[in-house]
Amino acid sequence: MQNGLETTSMDEVAERAGVSKQTVYSHFGNKNDLFVHCIESRCSSHQMTPEGFDLDAEPAEVLLDFAHRFSDMVLSHEARHIYCSCVRSAETHPELSELYYGAGPSRMQALMLGYLTQLNQRGILAIPNCLFAAQQLLLMLQTMDKMRGELGLEQVMDARQRDDYLRQTVSLFLAGYRPPGR
Repeated sequence: MQNGLETTSMDEVAERAGVSKQTVYSHFGNKNDLFVHCIESRCSSHQMTPEGFDLDAEPAEVLLDFAHRFSDMVLSHEARHIYCSCVRSAETHPELSELYYGAGPSRMQALMLGYLTQLNQRGILAIPNCLFAAQQLLLMLQTMDKMRGELGLEQVMDARQRDDYLRQTVSLFLAGYRPPGR
């Protein structure tokens, strides 16, 4: 994760982990599988799993909790580094971008899509296209600080401003998909 997939050898991974190269291969198969595992592990460590979406809880609370965990993840130095590494090598190593997208952004979209689809089916929200709604929310939650970080600039929001931004975003999203008459 620190040096990028294309420049890191499995020998380096094994040495840093204090195990044999054969042990690394027996657990992950190849470097691409290890890369995917690292991204999925990072998502899991931020509780980006179906269990994070309680259908019995108030959607505003569930989405705000998700928003904070998601924001923490995408604003982290490590996530920024991985994303920028994929962008830098997109032309020479497009498979790296595919692996990243499948293990990270696509996974987040599927999680959000599943939750919003269930809310829609229960009549809690009125969403004409749940896939588009999932994409809208995920993109709105990223904040300009994500872009600033990718450009090597300092983040400008403090914790309170980011909380205010996320609250307003969730509120706006839910108001936009509120069923008629509610």
